[in-house]
Amino acid sequence: MILYVYVGILGAIFASFVNVVVYRYPKGMQFVKGRSHCPYCHATLDWIAMTPILGWFICKGKCRYCHSTISLRYPLVETMGAVFMIMAVSCFGLTVQAICISIIFMVLLCIAWIDVDTLWISNDFLILLMILAVWLTFYQTNLSFMNHLLGSISAACPMLLLNLIVKDSFGGGDIKLMFICGWMLGMPCAVVADLIAVFSAGLYACYLLFCKRIKRYDHIAFGPFLCLGIVISMCYGMQLLEWYLLW
Repeated sequence: MILYVYVGILGAIFASFVNVVVYRYPKGMQFVKGRSHCPYCHATLDWIAMTPILGWFICKGKCRYCHSTISLRYPLVETMGAVFMIMAVSCFGLTVQAICISIIFMVLLCIAWIDVDTLWISNDFLILLMILAVWLTFYQTNLSFMNHLLGSISAACPMLLLNLIVKDSFGGGDIKLMFICGWMLGMPCAVVADLIAVFSAGLYACYLLFCKRIKRYDHIAFGPFLCLGIVISMCYGMQLLEWYLLW
């Protein structure tokens, strides 16, 4: 339990940097250098406001200088980072593989939230994921080359074919994301990730339609649901499949 607390804190710290990337990258701003600041009054944040998760609650969700409301997204992303890193360590132990997977999860967080804001998945993040996928392959001794290849094909090809039948069903970034992550997941976990994404996105779309927040042919960001499916399948894909077959 103490180990998971430390890992969770570390995950929240990394996810705090994810928040910076999500805010600055689409705007073309430098995210490696420069102090964090309030998006409204641009006052430099102190260590209390920058404390992951707790800082938002200590400041009561408001800037300490201009008192503007700060989005709940910031502690939410940091909490997700903590949970994802705990998942990686609990499933793969304190190993190099777990470190690689934790980094992959943080990149997926960036992709998901930028897609929410912009309906765009940058090739820069996809290239980074591809490099991490190659690194991870060296530690996935249980997956053969054919298994990796089938994972990519089974995850991306159905999306590509549906795109040819129904124009703009999926974005090109979504297809490339699943091709890369299908390689990491292998068969049949890549299919599990796709199913989780489609099911969760379908439920969310039904909710939005019911609340009349979107119209029937409006587009929603599909990347976040793909990223969710990838994270869950990476850690629990085989267990979910075995549970489904037994059930």
